[in-house]
Amino acid sequence: MADDDAVLVVDETGFLKQGKASCGVARQYTGSGRQDYECQIGVFATYVSRHGHAFIDRALYLPKDWTDDPDRLEAAYVPADVGFATNQNLRRE
Repeated sequence: MADDDAVLVVDETGFLKQGKASCGVARQYTGSGRQDYECQIGVFATYVSRHGHAFIDRALYLPKDWTDDPDRLEAAYVPADVGFATNQNLRRE
Protein backbone atom coordinates (compact mmCIF):
# COMPACT_ATOMS: atom_id res chain seq x y z
CA MET A 1 0.00 0.00 0.00
CA ALA A 2 3.00 2.31 0.14
CA ASP A 3 2.59 5.26 -2.20
CA ASP A 4 4.27 8.68 -2.38
CA ASP A 5 0.84 10.25 -2.92
CA ALA A 6 -0.77 8.60 0.14
CA VAL A 7 -2.42 10.80 2.75
CA LEU A 8 -3.38 10.58 6.40
CA VAL A 9 -7.08 11.37 6.82
CA VAL A 10 -8.25 12.50 10.26
CA ASP A 11 -11.99 12.89 10.63
CA GLU A 12 -14.68 12.79 13.26
CA THR A 13 -17.91 10.85 13.02
CA GLY A 14 -21.03 10.98 15.16
CA PHE A 15 -22.87 7.87 16.29
CA LEU A 16 -26.50 8.53 17.22
CA LYS A 17 -27.38 6.97 20.57
CA GLN A 18 -30.39 6.87 22.86
CA GLY A 19 -30.05 6.98 26.62
CA LYS A 20 -27.04 7.98 28.70
CA ALA A 21 -25.34 4.64 29.44
CA SER A 22 -22.93 4.53 26.48
CA CYS A 23 -19.62 6.23 27.21
CA GLY A 24 -19.46 9.83 26.01
CA VAL A 25 -23.11 10.14 25.00
CA ALA A 26 -24.36 13.71 25.25
CA ARG A 27 -26.46 16.14 23.28
CA GLN A 28 -23.87 17.49 20.85
CA TYR A 29 -23.45 18.52 17.24
CA THR A 30 -22.79 15.78 14.74
CA GLY A 31 -21.89 16.57 11.15
CA SER A 32 -23.57 13.40 9.92
CA GLY A 33 -26.91 14.69 11.23
CA ARG A 34 -26.02 18.38 10.78
CA GLN A 35 -27.55 19.30 14.12
CA ASP A 36 -27.46 18.43 17.83
CA TYR A 37 -28.37 14.86 18.78
CA GLU A 38 -27.77 12.47 21.63
CA CYS A 39 -24.64 10.84 20.25
CA GLN A 40 -21.03 9.76 20.68
CA ILE A 41 -18.26 11.42 18.68
CA GLY A 42 -15.24 9.44 17.49
CA VAL A 43 -12.09 10.85 15.89
CA PHE A 44 -10.44 8.47 13.41
CA ALA A 45 -7.09 8.41 11.59
CA THR A 46 -6.82 6.44 8.33
CA TYR A 47 -3.96 5.98 5.85
CA VAL A 48 -5.32 6.30 2.29
CA SER A 49 -3.55 5.55 -1.00
CA ARG A 50 -4.63 4.55 -4.49
CA HIS A 51 -3.96 0.95 -3.41
CA GLY A 52 -6.43 1.01 -0.53
CA HIS A 53 -6.78 2.30 2.98
CA ALA A 54 -5.87 1.22 6.51
CA PHE A 55 -7.31 2.24 9.84
CA ILE A 56 -4.52 3.70 12.02
CA ASP A 57 -6.04 4.94 15.29
CA ARG A 58 -9.16 6.28 16.98
CA ALA A 59 -10.23 8.26 20.05
CA LEU A 60 -13.62 8.74 21.67
CA TYR A 61 -14.46 12.36 22.39
CA LEU A 62 -15.67 12.80 25.98
CA PRO A 63 -17.69 15.97 26.62
CA LYS A 64 -16.68 18.12 29.61
CA ASP A 65 -19.74 17.07 31.64
CA TRP A 66 -18.41 13.50 31.36
CA THR A 67 -14.81 14.28 32.33
CA ASP A 68 -16.01 16.44 35.26
CA ASP A 69 -17.93 13.49 36.75
CA PRO A 70 -15.50 10.87 38.18
CA ASP A 71 -18.30 8.51 39.24
CA ARG A 72 -19.75 8.49 35.73
CA LEU A 73 -16.30 7.83 34.23
CA GLU A 74 -15.67 4.96 36.65
CA ALA A 75 -19.08 3.43 35.89
CA ALA A 76 -18.20 3.51 32.15
CA TYR A 77 -14.73 1.97 32.80
CA VAL A 78 -12.90 5.06 31.51
CA PRO A 79 -9.26 5.03 32.74
CA ALA A 80 -8.63 7.49 35.58
CA ASP A 81 -5.98 9.41 33.60
CA VAL A 82 -8.37 10.36 30.76
CA GLY A 83 -9.28 14.02 30.85
CA PHE A 84 -11.14 16.52 28.72
CA ALA A 85 -9.73 17.26 25.25
CA THR A 86 -11.35 19.23 22.46
CA ASN A 87 -11.95 17.51 19.12
CA GLN A 88 -9.10 19.60 17.68
CA ASN A 89 -6.72 18.36 20.38
CA LEU A 90 -7.76 14.75 19.74
CA ARG A 91 -6.95 15.25 16.06
CA ARG A 92 -3.41 16.39 16.94
CA GLU A 93 -2.57 13.50 19.25
